[in-house]
Amino acid sequence: MELIWLLGKLTPDFKTIADFRKDNLKPLQAVGRQFTVLCRKLDLFGGELLAIDGSKFKAVNARDRNFSEPKLQALLAAADARLAEYFKALDAADAVETASAQPNRAELEQKIAALRQKQAWHAELLAQLQVSGDKQISVTDPDTRKMPVSQGSQVGYPA
Repeated sequence: MELIWLLGKLTPDFKTIADFRKDNLKPLQAVGRQFTVLCRKLDLFGGELLAIDGSKFKAVNARDRNFSEPKLQALLAAADARLAEYFKALDAADAVETASAQPNRAELEQKIAALRQKQAWHAELLAQLQVSGDKQISVTDPDTRKMPVSQGSQVGYPA
């Protein structure tokens, strides 16, 4: 607190700190060496390895490859609604046989099959999520989770 007061509430940015370390490498190494010697004299080292790393590495976790339970339920509901639309279109196509630009029965059946396959995959993911007890599942990198960042969007990082 005293240092903040002495500096007049100035806060250095990362570049200032990096430049200071670069410009004062030898004195900083000497201080580190003396600190290590002092700690050894005071028997403060237990001989165990301890490492702390605050790095964040961006993981492969695209939004469309990461699913939560509410997202999966919404996708399944949307698929049900889309299937209902396709079935209505099939009924309309059966009732009115015209050569217009409407999709024919074979095209609609292909779309329905693809949608059902995707719906089954989403249902399987939802079941996996419920069994595991996790809040999210990523199909690209199972160790990643969506994490909020300062801009409000979400970025995937390893869990």
